[in-house]
Formats: sequence, structure tokens, C-alpha cells
Amino acid sequence: MQRRHFIIGSAALAAAFACIGEASAEPGISAAPDLLSAVMGLRGVSEGAGRGTMHILYAPWCPRSPELYNDTRAFLGRLRVNWIPFSGGQLEGKTGTELLLRSGSPSDIPNSFTMLRPLKPIASTPLADAQDAALNGAVMPLYYRDAGGSLYTPTVFYSMPGDRIRVVKGAPQPQHIEQIALLAT
Repeated sequence: MQRRHFIIGSAALAAAFACIGEASAEPGISAAPDLLSAVMGLRGVSEGAGRGTMHILYAPWCPRSPELYNDTRAFLGRLRVNWIPFSGGQLEGKTGTELLLRSGSPSDIPNSFTMLRPLKPIASTPLADAQDAALNGAVMPLYYRDAGGSLYTPTVFYSMPGDRIRVVKGAPQPQHIEQIALLAT
């Protein structure tokens, strides 16, 4: 290998690592402000305090959602967390969504996770049905446009200064939640 190729290759490698470092400072992928507006139009239950908000779109049957719930506990003094349930087409998802949206209480967020315990089915789920209709009608076309592919559960949305919006497909790790707590507006 010639020396100049090694030097150029080293510079390219350093630039690549710099980009990776920048990308990790802002977890997720870019999205348009109208996607976040559509997500914020869904019903959810908020907890915590702070200047920024992390919106979590989740299905109550998702096994990763209770883990993300536990991971967010350490950040509630610096970040608002808005839990937005949807059924994901599952009966237990409708039940968990309906229970949380009926109560509106942050203390019921962990009770909505059907992976933790089976929930007794509810005969009528008008709030869950309306939530699914709003998700499919207002959010999903914008999600496909900006994030592409399937909707992961959970998916995180947050904004940064200058109307910059980020989407994290799947549950962020605690170090990413830390970064979101620093960046979110």
C-alpha cells in the first residue's frame, strides 16, 4: 500500500468515525415536523418534568415496552415522557390501550403492559379504536414517508431546536435516552 493511500484512507476513516459520533449525539433519524405534530395529536399519558418531551408510541403487548418504561425512570426529573399506546391489531393491545386512555393516570402506564400480566378483555374499546384509526389515518402515511418500513414498537419521537425532529425506531438504550434528555425541546 502506498503511503498517500494510507493517509487518505486514515482521513476517510477518521471522518467516518466523526460522523458516527455526531449521529450518536442525536439518536434516531430525521423526520419532518408534521410527523411529530400528527403523533402529538394521538392520546397519551405524560409523566416527568423537564424542558423536552420524548413521545413513545408503543403496543401494550410489546415485550420491550416494560423495559423502556424501567429505563426512563432515571430521566423523569429532566425529561417529560408521553406514553402513546395503540393496539397493534391485537385484542390484548386494545384492552391495554383502553385501560390507560380511560384512566389517564401515569401510575397506570405499567398496568397497561399486557406482557406483565394478562388483562381481562373489555367489551367495548371506543378509545382504543379511535386511537388506532388516528394512528392509521394521520400518523402512518407521514411515518412511511419519513421513516420508511414498518412501525416498530416502541418508537420514540422528539424535537430539537430549530424544528428538527428525530425518530428512533425501536427502544433506545439508556445512553440514548440520556442524549435525548439533553437535546429534546
